[in-house]
Amino acid sequence: MSMSDLGITGLKSKTLLVDGDIIVYQPCCIYNDDDDLSRNLIGKNISNKLDRIMEAANCDTYMFFLTTKFNFRDDLVDDYKANRKEEDRPVNLAWAKRFAIKQLNAHFKKGMEADDLIGIHNKEGRVIWSLDKDLRQLPGEHLDDTTMEVIDITKEGRLEHKKWLTENGNKRQKIYFEGDLGLYYQMLVGDNTDNILGCAARKPVTTKSGPNKGKVNIKRVGVGSMAAYKLIITAIMYKGELTPSQAALNAVIKEYQKIWGNDWQEHLETQANLLYMVRLMKGDIFRRWTYDGRKEYFHLTEGRILTEEEYLNEY
Repeated sequence: MSMSDLGITGLKSKTLLVDGDIIVYQPCCIYNDDDDLSRNLIGKNISNKLDRIMEAANCDTYMFFLTTKFNFRDDLVDDYKANRKEEDRPVNLAWAKRFAIKQLNAHFKKGMEADDLIGIHNKEGRVIWSLDKDLRQLPGEHLDDTTMEVIDITKEGRLEHKKWLTENGNKRQKIYFEGDLGLYYQMLVGDNTDNILGCAARKPVTTKSGPNKGKVNIKRVGVGSMAAYKLIITAIMYKGELTPSQAALNAVIKEYQKIWGNDWQEHLETQANLLYMVRLMKGDIFRRWTYDGRKEYFHLTEGRILTEEEYLNEY
């Protein structure tokens, strides 16, 4: 007999998956004095925010995730998040993370980001909360922090270009991306925040005019945001017998082939795994993203890639 048969309705039965990095970081930027008053206010801010999003998502339990300092992506490239400065960290951030671990039972695993842990624990009956646009890569239910409403994101996802005028009459535009299509878009444009190149290379560029004329800087040269949007949308329009996701991925592969030639697969899968959120993990081994769906794994503590045969033979 179900609960509804007994006349019991409206019970909460979902778990909120919380990107704890954001919740602990924001109040630390506001209360940045090295004193007990600031730390008390940070603790209250974190707890209050968690209560609000739990209520909005209609969840009665939560899992709170944090990122450790070391990250497996550091084994993939030499400059992951190299544009972030250690001195920019708020003074109370370490304390806030310890508070979340002690008071909120926050989860963490050395080498994994909070995003990955959310991806691993994401399943039916769970709602994801984050301010990070990258989390929209994961299919399922998400709590939108702006509207405080739960929305559904499909595995295929979407890619949408929106334009609008501000109250001052200024033109604004933004590309929204979700699901697999969002991942493929990011594989083209990269992520400046995390110093991820995407479909591009770093090359010396000489300034042609102005006070810095003749100065040489190393810059990203490759597919930009609007070019990436048009490439994927065009591929979907002329997809033929392919699914939108298949057509989009083929378009991405062609762009990598233009830049990297015969080495396109290595560069494509490296950039993809910098961006891709882990979904399947057992012990210290998780499954990597591959362009053709082949089974390939990464050993977190050993820092090496395993083929399916190696995985089966060794583990």
